[in-house]
Amino acid sequence: MECEEAWLPDTFGYSAAMPQIVKAAGSKWFLTQKSPGTRSTGCRTTPSTGRESTAPGSSPTSPVDSYNSELSGRELAHAERNYRDHGRGTTSLVPFGYGDGGGGPTREMLAAARRTADLEGSPTVELGSAASFFTRAQAEYETLPVWVGELYLELHRGTYTSQAKTKLGNRRSEHLLREAELWCATAAVRAGYSYPAAELKRLWRLVLLQQFHDILPGSSIAWVHQDAERNYAAVGKQLEAIIADAARALLGSGDSNFLLNAAPHGRHGVAALAAAEPVPAGEPVVVTDAAGGHILDNGVIRAVINADGLLVSLIDHASGRDAIAPGQFGNLLELHRDTPNEWDAWDIDAFYRRNVVALTSVRSLAVEHTGRDAVVVVERLAAPLP
Repeated sequence: MECEEAWLPDTFGYSAAMPQIVKAAGSKWFLTQKSPGTRSTGCRTTPSTGRESTAPGSSPTSPVDSYNSELSGRELAHAERNYRDHGRGTTSLVPFGYGDGGGGPTREMLAAARRTADLEGSPTVELGSAASFFTRAQAEYETLPVWVGELYLELHRGTYTSQAKTKLGNRRSEHLLREAELWCATAAVRAGYSYPAAELKRLWRLVLLQQFHDILPGSSIAWVHQDAERNYAAVGKQLEAIIADAARALLGSGDSNFLLNAAPHGRHGVAALAAAEPVPAGEPVVVTDAAGGHILDNGVIRAVINADGLLVSLIDHASGRDAIAPGQFGNLLELHRDTPNEWDAWDIDAFYRRNVVALTSVRSLAVEHTGRDAVVVVERLAAPLP
């Protein structure tokens, strides 16, 4: 039986596509909790119970402001005061138990629920499931407010950039797993290759383990990320070997060069999701020196790199549009001092903008030109932190 509710507590924000994903998975309700009253100003604008624009059902953030409630009198009183839908609804949900450690509810918490079931001066408490809450909430609150767009939490923006190597390992592993499945399945159908289901399952599980709550966001302690990087390196090595083995079964071991195109679009004359000998496409890049920099043009786009190694113009010949605004740069790296007030791996406070150093000093600027392709290599001088 499909689960009717998607329950994602303590997540640092959601894409606007989340309701579509929940709906496509067969669920109709969505529950989140990130203590918006105490840790995230971003969710303070959301109703306690509402409906997101691309999926049916309600999607509340609990007014108790905790996913680890102990059902104390203080917490219940706060939930009642913080409930944003007085006059339209009467029911809110309180996630309780030791959630972070997986301990769940204790006897003391269950006893507290029984004592506060109907206690004068306190909101009534009833134990139940998330599905029972949603059913009751929808029945009494038919005209739900609609939230359009992403659910963004300003407070934990630092998790987008913390531990870049962990994030790179996750993305590369996901791509390699997809590619391994593609070529192994193709080789199994076309060449009788033995599909390595058990090995791929093991590698998928290892990658999913690295997506645990505080690993992928970059908010774990240092040795966790060191371990994750070792795991990603091992996953990459094993998947590349699996892909090479499937390719040999599919294409043989001759002297011809083949391109295995796992992209959803054609590349170098090879159709999407296909393998074939590549055919050179497009015009070769013409490189022209200009004012200490370089102009690269392949007849489709024209890129201008100045003497500081900065991209100052990128013109699409078909439309004539320049993607770089006047006076701006396409690849300017900047250093900011990041000294958050709290949670250094999670937060980027607004005052980071007050200290900035632009990396513009160039040690060397060169072009590697192979005839058809060209790459501009810029080596910059170190700069002091702001």
